[in-house]
Amino acid sequence: VITKDGPKPIAIGDLPVPVRGLVQQIKSFERVAAEAAVTGDRNLAILALTINPLVASDKTAKEIVDEMLEAHKPYLPQFFKN
Repeated sequence: VITKDGPKPIAIGDLPVPVRGLVQQIKSFERVAAEAAVTGDRNLAILALTINPLVASDKTAKEIVDEMLEAHKPYLPQFFKN
């Protein structure tokens, strides 16, 4: 809940095991993706997408990363240091 004093968390108790697992998987994806973005590490970017349950395989993850890096090269110089 957002109040005039800032955000206040709402306690919801334990998540069911299947839901908790998915939440943890997505959180892992987010953390690895953020690290990849900060460091410019292509392999971490691929790992992040491999963790994401919406990406079917590591081959698909590599293809996505390569296409996205090429398409957004001017905005991602950290991935192109030589």
